[in-house]
Amino acid sequence: MLRRIVFAALAGVATAILDSSFNGTGQIRALAHGTTNGTDMGCLTDAGQWTTIEDDCGVFAGVRNGATGVYLTSERGSCGRAEDDDSVLYFNCAEDQDALDFWIFAAYTNRDILVYSETFTWSSFSTFADADTNNLTLHSYRTNDPEPWVWMGWTAL
Repeated sequence: MLRRIVFAALAGVATAILDSSFNGTGQIRALAHGTTNGTDMGCLTDAGQWTTIEDDCGVFAGVRNGATGVYLTSERGSCGRAEDDDSVLYFNCAEDQDALDFWIFAAYTNRDILVYSETFTWSSFSTFADADTNNLTLHSYRTNDPEPWVWMGWTAL
């Protein structure tokens, strides 16, 4: 409950800069988390996977729900979090995916980031170099995950 109160307070302060973020048509960008906070490290595909191949970047539609809420879809379907066989929650866009009411947060970089529950940071079981040749699944960050870790930002199209 306290977490929601803190987010609500921060959202009230940041509302003016959030009006265009994750609203309309755009790309979800993978932004570095760490010593190079906010550096663009690629994008998400229509399926919600991370890639550094610009031609594979998906196009997303963001529909705002209040000052800081947003529902996202791609040509694959609604975006949310799915669970794999090992109970790892990962970002996913698919026809049968339940849409999540994500939050938009503007505290860490000069770009707004996508948040759900306690998940600010996303990671992969692979390395950054793997994103040059493969589309990588992004799951909720866990403390033992290898770098790089990313935040999800928005670039309007």
